[in-house]
Amino acid sequence: MQNSDRQIVKIIKEICTENHIPLKLFSYDWIMQLTIGGKNVYVYGYQFQNNNAASGLICGDKSALSDVLIENGINAVKHHFFMAPTNINYVGTDGSWEKMTKLLREYGTVVCKDNEGTGGNNVFKASSQYELESAVNAVFKSRRSLSICKYYEIEDEYRVIVLNGRAELVYRKEIPFVTGDGVKKFEDLCYEKYGLAKVETDVCFDDVIPKGAVIKLNWKHNLDKGASAKIVADAALKSYLSDFALAAASVANISFASVDIIKTGGEYKILEINSGVMMENFAKASDENYLIAKTIYKKTLGIL
Repeated sequence: MQNSDRQIVKIIKEICTENHIPLKLFSYDWIMQLTIGGKNVYVYGYQFQNNNAASGLICGDKSALSDVLIENGINAVKHHFFMAPTNINYVGTDGSWEKMTKLLREYGTVVCKDNEGTGGNNVFKASSQYELESAVNAVFKSRRSLSICKYYEIEDEYRVIVLNGRAELVYRKEIPFVTGDGVKKFEDLCYEKYGLAKVETDVCFDDVIPKGAVIKLNWKHNLDKGASAKIVADAALKSYLSDFALAAASVANISFASVDIIKTGGEYKILEINSGVMMENFAKASDENYLIAKTIYKKTLGIL
């Protein structure tokens, strides 16, 4: 996707046109300069100037964020930090492999991910030493650090977009799924519903799925990986998730962010906080969603 094709660029351009705000674009539209009230306001990628630099960096570091949240009483997924072997001055000659394999033995199944990554990229599940080695090598090919966390069977994953102490949007990330009929193979069910066969699941394409059985096509809840956003309508659930997300954002001292919450084993945990608020797939899903995203960005810029 060209930077100029991003929804945020389109939205910012519309906001500036409608409100007579001078706009300049730099670095292939990755940097936007808006002149509001005689002052320059910048948007860098999906980062706005509402957040202080330290809080933004902490939220961008999965391990650091989990340490901060847990230490301050927020129920969060623990992420363990590791640096690439090339950083021997920081890692030390003892290395990291013993600690990594210890986590694998302790958790049984782990998730190995780019410690500063987004969008579900460079994220791998490992249940054996071979899978762990493959995952670690894959991440360290291009990244200088990674984090390892316990793999949780996620019942639901939610995203809450917070701004200045308010929850502006709460939605559930729904992974693509098929429902068995007791006759058709898994591959045929996938093709009929989605027109695709690329999935990340242990189910064999030749398996006949029992009638009524629901099979998710992926274990990642990222919208970039095929999940869809379903706005939470249940008032009690929306209130709970909003309060939980705002508590986590307050601890991280972050003003504008998207907070990801998982439900596993009947309890809720903070998975991560993104200081760069991306609503690309959400905004493209419908005209209503587009207007919601636009309204949030307008509030962020102080126009509403």
